[in-house]
Amino acid sequence: MRQMMLLLLGAILIGVLSYFCFMDKADAVKDDLVSKATSAYATKQMDWVNVNLKGEALEMTRVMTLTGSAPNEALKEEAQRVALGIDGVESVDNQLVVSKPVVKAPIVVVKQKPAIVVPSPYELNVVKSEDGKVKLSGYVPNAEVHKELISQAEILFGDSNIIDELKEIKGAPDMWLESAKLGIDKLEIVDYGRFKISDASFIFKGFVSSIEQKEPLLKSLTDNLYSSYEGSYDIEAPEPKPEPAKAPVAVSCQQQFKDILSKDKIHFEYNKADVKKESYKLLDTLADVAKKCSKDIITISGHTDSIGSAKYNKALSAKRANAVKSYLVSKGVSVKSLKSVGLGESKPVADNNIEAGRAKNRRIEFNVEGVK
Repeated sequence: MRQMMLLLLGAILIGVLSYFCFMDKADAVKDDLVSKATSAYATKQMDWVNVNLKGEALEMTRVMTLTGSAPNEALKEEAQRVALGIDGVESVDNQLVVSKPVVKAPIVVVKQKPAIVVPSPYELNVVKSEDGKVKLSGYVPNAEVHKELISQAEILFGDSNIIDELKEIKGAPDMWLESAKLGIDKLEIVDYGRFKISDASFIFKGFVSSIEQKEPLLKSLTDNLYSSYEGSYDIEAPEPKPEPAKAPVAVSCQQQFKDILSKDKIHFEYNKADVKKESYKLLDTLADVAKKCSKDIITISGHTDSIGSAKYNKALSAKRANAVKSYLVSKGVSVKSLKSVGLGESKPVADNNIEAGRAKNRRIEFNVEGVK
């Protein structure tokens, strides 16, 4: 009995020892296969493959399980081939999942428009110098306004006299264009001067050649500047000098011109500046008087009725006055003592609503300078 017990214990001991020996061998096989697989996948840069061996039994350690996320189906199959190519691996349980490609949304770069910086103060400076040059500097809100201001300046002062240094920047105050055009228009009146618009401030300075121009200019600026602007005006004019008493000869000449033209008038062809032959004798008489006043300036002024446009009438009256001046010069009157001017319909002496009045308004006048 005792002997049988010893035999049984020995068998059990041998079994236990065999089991542990078997398990050690299984672990060694697993470690070897995992190491080989890991190295193989690293070489092929397939780090996304996770390797495992099924079960604990030796026969199960040769079944390699692959898990992880394959970039595509072809690489999933390639991972399986790599595993099957490892010595000792009998089969592969390929549990790799093919990952869906991540579609990246296109990056849309929106170019930010630079913020518009409105200059402060928003200024316009226009300067008319004594030589007639006009310089415009500062800001205008856009190209259209820029062109409009330069065009106005060129009409008033001549293309060659304009110096354009304007910059186009948005941000002009309300009624800015109207104020700018007012300033340019009034600069045409002064001999020289300048104006500046600074935000809602309007400053105008200038010099006029006669005191008679000062008040009308100031009134025009005051009446036409938009109410939201604060106006500041400084108009200079020379003090009027007392007129020296005219020599009796000049007074006599003026009276003679007046007497002669009160009895007769110079006639022209209809709507033209051609003197009719019937007026030559009258012009000869006027020339004789003018020669006696050669030391004085005689202004020959043309006048019309109100039929037709004011612009046309002024041009016609100027041509007629110049025609009379040319005739007198041809008769020996010094050209230095004569001036001609067309006043059109601006100074009527009779009612333009009736023919008799219009006839009186169509006339040529002679005025000796300084004699009323």
